[in-house]
Amino acid sequence: GSNQAYLKSLQEMLELFPDQRDALHNTLHVMERCQVKMDFDTVHLPHFDLPEGFHHADEYLRVLADQGAIRRFGEISQTVRDRLDHELEIIGQMGYSDYFLIVWDFVRFARDQGIPVGPGRGSAAGSLVAYCLYITNIDPLRYGLLFERFLNPARITLPDVDMDFCYHRRNEVIEYVVEKYGADRTAQIITFGTLKARAAVRDVARVMGVPLRKADAIAKAIPFGESLTSALSTIAELRHAYDHDEESRRVLDTAQYLEGFPRHASTHAAGVVIAPRPLELDMPLGKPESDKVVTPLVTQYPMGILEEMKFLKVDFLALRNLSVIQATVNSVESLHGITLDMDRTPLDDAETYKNIFHAGLTGGIFQFESEGMRRLLQDFQPETLEHLTLLNAMYRPGPMQYIPQFIRRKQGKEK
Repeated sequence: GSNQAYLKSLQEMLELFPDQRDALHNTLHVMERCQVKMDFDTVHLPHFDLPEGFHHADEYLRVLADQGAIRRFGEISQTVRDRLDHELEIIGQMGYSDYFLIVWDFVRFARDQGIPVGPGRGSAAGSLVAYCLYITNIDPLRYGLLFERFLNPARITLPDVDMDFCYHRRNEVIEYVVEKYGADRTAQIITFGTLKARAAVRDVARVMGVPLRKADAIAKAIPFGESLTSALSTIAELRHAYDHDEESRRVLDTAQYLEGFPRHASTHAAGVVIAPRPLELDMPLGKPESDKVVTPLVTQYPMGILEEMKFLKVDFLALRNLSVIQATVNSVESLHGITLDMDRTPLDDAETYKNIFHAGLTGGIFQFESEGMRRLLQDFQPETLEHLTLLNAMYRPGPMQYIPQFIRRKQGKEK
């Protein structure tokens, strides 16, 4: 019932506390000292420690890329040379050589420790430099992938390579990064869970003392994942409760206001920020509450703000598939004495296409396990990786309608 819940003026405070003038003046001194300037122009990229004999990151990156190109291709053809020179020029021009060296270093550490690393995905697979540094294992020249999708001077954002590591050993890589760049300069990133429609209704109803059964009925009437605004316009049962019951209306009005507000904080599943100086100089920090968090600090700014402030963010993703594959490789070696190298697995093995893809036995193969996709594989009878890529691209709304026509043409029944 108070009418005092507002920030009072200086004059009001002096009238309320005439005998506390020193304390009031001290609050002004504190205020004047709180000059916070947010820097959205500087790219906060750590410098990579170069080996002796090198004076610039560009120079070291070029040497590593050339060495990697020779290992990858045997010799550097003119096509490879031109593409490498083009990419290295853009990387150097944008000031991102240190970034590539940082990523190369922790991926190299993971491989040296026998930690399974994903072959690369997303736009980073378009970089020949990343391929030559063994950050990715997909040849962009073979598949016609574009470097400009990953990095180009017209798009001034930090590059972003999503790295997949074995689910059980991902934390070892993060620990290596913390040790190398400093516990005060690395932190996992906070994320905020927001109030969804159903949760907002239940929280509001609990605070208002609405009976649990009634609150449950209102919440369950909202389709999963739908907003309250949408649900009120499409669900007759919910609209009826809103129009004819005062208590339900109060709950729904309040919940509608609160929907989308942050409800709780947790730690981003993969994101780690690496900075050139102690993070406390640029952002608020917190201690992790969960024992699953590897870094000793957690940022109190979420991902979007860190990206706007141009901080280096790396996604260390823990992928169960890599753990399953590694366990299979280990089993084959221990049971049959055969050593498999997944990075050298042939992609043109006829028996694999015939016995697995032609038969539609693709349960557990990402993007190929749905019933519709299995039928498509049986009808199309793919024979190359390019066929699988094409089917993956076509099996979605839009191009899907052309699939029967496409199969007839593949079978020679149509031009």
